[in-house]
Amino acid sequence: MMLPGVCISDNDNLTTVLAHLPSGGMATKSPDLLGAHSCYMCHQHLDGAVNHDFDPGWLREKFNEGVIRTIKKLFADGVLNESQLS
Repeated sequence: MMLPGVCISDNDNLTTVLAHLPSGGMATKSPDLLGAHSCYMCHQHLDGAVNHDFDPGWLREKFNEGVIRTIKKLFADGVLNESQLS
């Protein structure tokens, strides 16, 4: 997700997790296809485990950008292909 001032990845994926957009329900997540590769600290901010002043709309936008980057990376790496999306 690469949140400014938060992200600890520094192009190193040692703390990478798949972040799911909180769906509002207890213990419910969006599907994995709609997840974003995220460093541990960015994920903590998205989940609300860390207090922050980020605007919820801006945070959702950053998450959505991360989802797009993640899907592109999975296609580039051959993990996903067209037939898996139908």
